[in-house]
Amino acid sequence: MPSFKVPHHSVFRFLLLSLGAAMLLPSTLLSAGANESIATDGSVEITISSWMEHLPRMGMAPMTVNIVNHRAVGGPWKFDVRGTTSSGTTVNNHFEVSVPPGASVSVPVLVNTGLDGAGSSGSSTVWWQAFGPGLNGMGTASFYHSGGSSSSSSMPYVALSTKFWDKNQKVWPTTLKTSLKSDPFRKRSVKIEEVSETVDMAEAPADWRGYSGLSHLWMLEEEWAAASEAQRQAMLAWAAAGGGLHVQLHEGSTELHVPGEPAFAAGKVVHHGLGRIEVIASGSTLSIEAGAMSGSFAASTERLLIGQVNDKHGLNDLVQPLPLRGGLVFGFIFCFGLLVGPANLFWFARGRHRPRLFWTTPVISMGGTAVLVAVMLLQDGLGGTGARTTLAVVLPRQKQMALVQDQYSRTGVLLGHHFDLPDHEAVWLAPATSSDGSSFPRNVTRGQEYDLNGIHAGGSWFTSRGTQGQVLHDVRLNRGGIEFQSSPQPSVVSSLGTPLKKLYVQSAGHFWVAENVATGQKTPLKPSSSDDFKKWMRADAQAHTGDLLRKRLEESFPATPAAPWFFAEATDPSRLAIPTLTSIRWDHDRAFVTGEWEGGK
Repeated sequence: MPSFKVPHHSVFRFLLLSLGAAMLLPSTLLSAGANESIATDGSVEITISSWMEHLPRMGMAPMTVNIVNHRAVGGPWKFDVRGTTSSGTTVNNHFEVSVPPGASVSVPVLVNTGLDGAGSSGSSTVWWQAFGPGLNGMGTASFYHSGGSSSSSSMPYVALSTKFWDKNQKVWPTTLKTSLKSDPFRKRSVKIEEVSETVDMAEAPADWRGYSGLSHLWMLEEEWAAASEAQRQAMLAWAAAGGGLHVQLHEGSTELHVPGEPAFAAGKVVHHGLGRIEVIASGSTLSIEAGAMSGSFAASTERLLIGQVNDKHGLNDLVQPLPLRGGLVFGFIFCFGLLVGPANLFWFARGRHRPRLFWTTPVISMGGTAVLVAVMLLQDGLGGTGARTTLAVVLPRQKQMALVQDQYSRTGVLLGHHFDLPDHEAVWLAPATSSDGSSFPRNVTRGQEYDLNGIHAGGSWFTSRGTQGQVLHDVRLNRGGIEFQSSPQPSVVSSLGTPLKKLYVQSAGHFWVAENVATGQKTPLKPSSSDDFKKWMRADAQAHTGDLLRKRLEESFPATPAAPWFFAEATDPSRLAIPTLTSIRWDHDRAFVTGEWEGGK
């Protein structure tokens, strides 16, 4: 997969512009979106529009490529896009847009903004390079985020619609206090502009991944009603994947109408998949610190990713570390040095045979390489081994399933580094880091370069003889679920795509359990209790998971004991898991599925 390199002078320019952006950081939220034009010879106009004025600190940024072709002939324009942070972690994207002669097009794209391995407040940028007719060589455009204070990375990055901001800016707090016990900066305050963004909801993306850089989104009911069906479904899918959607009703309105859901009353916070939807009354007092940003929602996604794998409880416990045999390495270097040096000079090519050096040295070098590869193959093997855990949340009314997957692997010799994500699903992939900001076990992710272009991934996601981790989010179509019947004897019928090893069901304050639940067959339930479920959850399901997945597991629990709800472990996890590199053997593979059951009461 092709990728491009930024020259050293561009890095210097990036640092200067980032410093300038930091000095010019506004004290209030004034505008939404940003536009950058690419210089041309006049025969074509190219503009890149961003839905957000500043880049989110991670995730995908929704942008639009606008091209007006004044030429008499059409032609494709190619774009190389590089999302990078000040620490050097980059994600490469590639796009191609074709425009007929005399026509204009606007193509929405999703650009990966890069991820700082330390989750710090460093600056980030997206570099655009354009190639095609009407360009004098190469055209460029850039979008920046200048970062913020040291404590800003601990806070969620949120967006407010421009209309919501106009209505509520007088009561919106100017600073926030970090509240996470694990945050060393929790006693410090953060300026609201460091963690907030104003957006135009009329231009909101119709793909849930366009919201992946946000933890929360506030908007007005009139904007929700004016949004297209695709935009509303994208926001619901994003909320199901762990986002917080907050809608303020207009004067006189008492409930919010959501497609496929019963009307939500004002003042209610409704769990939706792994996230939540809050309906705010028109005249209510806004309290984002105590309300919306409580629990795991007080943590930014990147802060949770930093603790995704740790030494005591992470998936890395289940994967043996890479062996480091210092004696073998030293022995190889010593023997190779003897061969290519003294032995080569004074034995193979001594005296009048000195010209032999021109072929003995390359032969010895190639032989040493072959020996080294053979040792690596014998020691580490081909492919790799790994551990992964998947959590799937069934959304029966939307006919969807939201997934989050935590995985960690150790690789030997890889014959290929590229893999394809499912082409019929909307998957977002991010590298995970350990608690000290380093990639596993202690090699920093900073400076790593990732390729992610549509469904095609490559680069540093998987490297030979390395250890790496990823977190994947997915929202896919799903018609399966759990049908519960309370009489004459409590039972279930599963239509999920995998048999279930263990199943807990909650109904009207009662807990039931079953094992070995086959698909399409009626399975009787046995009485259980919430204490038994919590004990199993702590000792089993939540074992060997990172912070993000552990928090998502907690958020999947129902808000009330009377809620119709189930939680199960899949017998065949591979049927739910999001596939990545096929040469990885997942020795530890678990998948859990939860959500509302359907049927009788």
